Amino acid sequence: MGIVIARIVFLALAAFGGYAFGSALGIPWGWPLLAAAGVLAGLVVLAVEEGTRRVPLPRLFVGTLGATLGLLFGQLLGAVLLFFLPAFPRAMGRGLLSLLLGYLGVSLLLRRS
Repeated sequence: MGIVIARIVFLALAAFGGYAFGSALGIPWGWPLLAAAGVLAGLVVLAVEEGTRRVPLPRLFVGTLGATLGLLFGQLLGAVLLFFLPAFPRAMGRGLLSLLLGYLGVSLLLRRS
């Protein structure tokens, strides 16, 4: 019963977060649509949480470690690469490298375990 209450509170906070985030970005939707977008994001998080219950904890830890190391390496490599290629868009370059190396870190560490 406690987890159900926690999830309801989480979805209520997600609704408020959707409204606050949309208002801060200046999205011209009404508050019900912004709150619904927040609830939708919250439901996605809850679905991911349910999916992780099927994964053994050591494997989940190793995957998270690989993703973190890949993201850090992607940020470092992105900073160096953008120093030598200043015409490359900064956000896209660092984001793409972080995404690719984060995935690579997850897949390599999970393959080894």
